[in-house]
This record gives sequence, structure tokens and C-alpha cells, in this order.
Amino acid sequence: MLRLFTRAMQAEKGGVDEGLLSTSVKNGDTNGHHVVQSQKRKVFLSPMEKGTLATLCFINLLNYMDRFTLSGVLDQLQNYFDLNNEAAGLVQTVYTLAYMAAAVPFGYWGDRHSRRWGMGVGVGVWAAATLLGSVVGNSFPAFLVTRGLVGVGQAAFSTIAPTVISDMVAEKQRSRMLAVFYFLLPIGSGLGYIVGAGAATVGNDWSWSLRVTPILGGIALLLIIFVVIDPPRGACEGGGSDAGVVLVSSSSYASDIWYLLRNRSFMLSTMGYTSVAFVSGALAWWGPIFLASGFALQEGSDGLIHMAQVSFQFGIAMMLSGIIGVPVGSLSSQWLRRISLRTDPLICAVGLFISAPTLWGAATLATSHTWVTLIFIFIGMMTLNLSWCIVADILLYTVIPTRRAAAQGLQILISFALGAAISPYLVGLLSDIFTTGEGAAGEYEGLSRALYFVYGVELLGGVFFLLTAIFVVRDKTACDCAMTQGKGTTVTGKKGGNEITKS
Repeated sequence: MLRLFTRAMQAEKGGVDEGLLSTSVKNGDTNGHHVVQSQKRKVFLSPMEKGTLATLCFINLLNYMDRFTLSGVLDQLQNYFDLNNEAAGLVQTVYTLAYMAAAVPFGYWGDRHSRRWGMGVGVGVWAAATLLGSVVGNSFPAFLVTRGLVGVGQAAFSTIAPTVISDMVAEKQRSRMLAVFYFLLPIGSGLGYIVGAGAATVGNDWSWSLRVTPILGGIALLLIIFVVIDPPRGACEGGGSDAGVVLVSSSSYASDIWYLLRNRSFMLSTMGYTSVAFVSGALAWWGPIFLASGFALQEGSDGLIHMAQVSFQFGIAMMLSGIIGVPVGSLSSQWLRRISLRTDPLICAVGLFISAPTLWGAATLATSHTWVTLIFIFIGMMTLNLSWCIVADILLYTVIPTRRAAAQGLQILISFALGAAISPYLVGLLSDIFTTGEGAAGEYEGLSRALYFVYGVELLGGVFFLLTAIFVVRDKTACDCAMTQGKGTTVTGKKGGNEITKS
């Protein structure tokens, strides 16, 4: 993996990128942000920069692994706390509500203060809260509190980490690095199901599923303290490494948000991403139980299905969908972008339009064909995964550097408030309403009907990405122009983690 992302960030022949950016922007779209001119120099990564990027990728893998460990033991969790589907969906909803609420203040922090310490506090909180969740006893409210704290901690990392990558990797290599970063997302999710179910089986109790990732979280915290560095904001906007474009965050947070709300490409792609989060959240939480209920109805099964086995199969399908889907999305974006920048959101739209009917087919076939169902899930999730790194790239090239953490926070807030935060609870609630029978037949009936709403949201997301294609070229041009006005600024010092400039 280290070799993969090192190669992803090597400059083209000779490692030289001679792009220049001008400075001292005081008006227009930057609203008072100052820019320092980059120099012509070779693009390279120091050992500390390589260590930083490797650490961020490792933590992103752990982030999603930790997020879905409970999904692999959801049936045991329901039995332990005596939960119906609605209450079980509430567990993930509490996590996502805390996650989205914390994303906004961490976005503010990430644009103005030490990003390294922000991520360190987040990782420490989420590792400790995950471990506490395994020892709360029979108190369901206390367990919900620990899941909320996990969401707070993970929001710090998810909001800040992509902005560190954008300031450490030149623009031409940024898409490749983001592909590596988001490539680990579905792999971590799949490992979450496998490790969660496996640990619970070995420990003979569901709580052991929450005792693996805290150990890895402790290692991640040490890496943040001793390995991770925090580059100047905007340091690679000119294609250089250490002497790129550096901006001062001189505007208010209110003006930052107003700037983002007026950025049509950012807002429309965020709404498309919200639909992706809605679908991912619903399937990640209910997928294993839904498949188990469907498989139990197959002829010859006698209703005996091992949840650990289904979680393993679902986890493998999730991992493979990411291993193929994320790189395919990134490579397609890089290749088709030569034709037009509008192809970025179009790839996302096509992916969602293919994914929705494919996932419907998987749900329909669950009661008759196990492996065909898993293949359909793989295809549906693979096409859904096409959008992950593309959406992140759209944010980075349509938003100026000193507002990117705020943009990450706002995007997380919207996508979780309208997507991942409500979909597990909503699907659980609808399944309880639609269920008329008992046992596996009743479970399958209720969840299969509730998932029709999920497919509709997915198709709506494709429409939002089509609308993004209308404005993305204009908004990227506006961002580039905001970064290239004026000349002759020099660095005179630092304040609050940002370079202070003087003409």
C-alpha cells in the first residue's frame, strides 16, 4: 500500500511541475484571503510526508472498520438489549447525528488551528468510546452515549484529513492520492463485518466485536503524535511542494458558509453525495440481516442460517466492490476529464442509475439464489462506490483552500442529516410497519418493502449529479481565478497555523 500511494504522487517525467500561482488576493471570491506565490521547483515527498499520508490512509481504514463492526453482530445486539428493528436502527442514527453535529465545529477548527491535534483528539475519543461501549452492561441509554462519542471522534478525522492531503499533494496527483484514501473505505467497511462477527464468535459474546479496533486506535494516536505533520494551507495549489499557495483565513465563519451555499457545484454534488450516504447507511446496517432472512426462505435451507457466515459473505462483497469501484471511478475521472470536466459528475450519475435497479434485483433474488444475489450486491455497491473520490475531488477543485475544512464539515452535516443519519432508523421503522408475518418471512417482507424507498433516493441522487455537471466548469474556473489574482506577495510570519503575507 505504501508503494501504491508513493507512486500515485510521483510527478510526471522528471518530477517537475512548473505551474505558477499569483498572490495577494483581497477581493472577489476569496473575500480577504491572501495568497503567496509558489516557486518553480521539483515535486517530491519527504519521509515525514510519506509517513503522514500512510498514517492517514491507515486511520481511514480503521475509521470505517470501526464504524461497521456492530453490523456484523446486529442480531446479537438486538437479543441482548431486546430491541425491535426501529430501536436497532436508532443505534446507528445516534452515531450519525453526533458525527454530523461534530463535523461543523471541526471544520471551523481545521481551517484555523492545528489539524494534527484536531485529528489526534478525535482518534483518542473514538477509540476510548468504542472500548467503553463493550462494558456498559445492560444499559441501552449508556450504550447509545458511547456510540455518539464514537461519532464525535470520527468526525474530527473525516473532516480534517482530506484537507491535509490536498495541501501535501500537487493538484495533478491529488486525484490519485484521494483514490488510494477512499479505496480503503469499503475495505474497512467489509473488514468491520468480518472482524466484528469473528471477534464475537471467538469471544462468545457480541461485546468482543468492540474490543479490537480500540487497540489499533491507540497505535493510530501514537502515529499522529510522532509521525503526522501539518502542511501550510494551500501549499500545493501551484503544483509545488513546500512553497505553494498559502492563504490566510481572514474571513468570518459566516462568510465561509455563505460562500459555500452560493457554490452550486459544491451544493448539488453534496446533495448527490447525500443520496450515496443514505443508501450506504441503510444497506450497511440492514444488509446482513436482510440477506439472512432471505436466504432462510430458500428451498432446502430449513430456516437455519448462520449470521456470522452471512456477515462474512456480505463483507467480502462490500470489500470487492470498493477494491474495484473506487479505482475505476478515479481512473475514469482522470481519463475522461481530458475531454471535459463535466464527466466527473456524469460518472457519479451513471453509477447511481445502474446501482438502484441492480440492488433491487439483489433483494428480489435473495429468496432463491444466494450467489447471484451476492453478485448483484457487488455490482450495485461497485457502481455506488464510483462516486466516493470524485465527490471529494469536486469539493477540492471548486472550493478555495482556506474554506475546504468548512466545506468538508458542511458536506458531512448535510449528507448525514439527510442521508446516513436517518436511513437506518427510517428503514427499520418502515420495516416494522410493513411486516405482517413472523420469523424470517416477516423480516424479509418488511425490509424488502422498506428498501424501495432507498432505491428511489438513489435515483434522485443521480439527478443531482446531472445538475452538478451544468455548473462544475464555471465554478472550478471561478476558484482558479480567485487563486491567480495579483502578484508580488511575500511571507512575513505565521499566526494561528496560517502564513501571514505582506505585499
